[in-house]
Amino acid sequence: MKLSITKAAEIANVSRTTLYNDMHNGKLTYETDAKDKKVIDISELERVYGPLKKVLQEPSSNFIKTEQGAASDQSI
Repeated sequence: MKLSITKAAEIANVSRTTLYNDMHNGKLTYETDAKDKKVIDISELERVYGPLKKVLQEPSSNFIKTEQGAASDQSI
């Protein structure tokens, strides 16, 4: 599963700046989607940053819940 930079930073518990720095330095690989936006595979996040926050998709909603129960908008 490919994630936007914002979503990847959220579940990896790092800042967007950290992701961009790690991509620039070659530590973190990424792809570009059809809209030429950078996306990161979940397995790549786990490889670089270790275990990720558990993210649960709520049915018919643009919001997600993390283990802590906080909700955030998933629409991009």
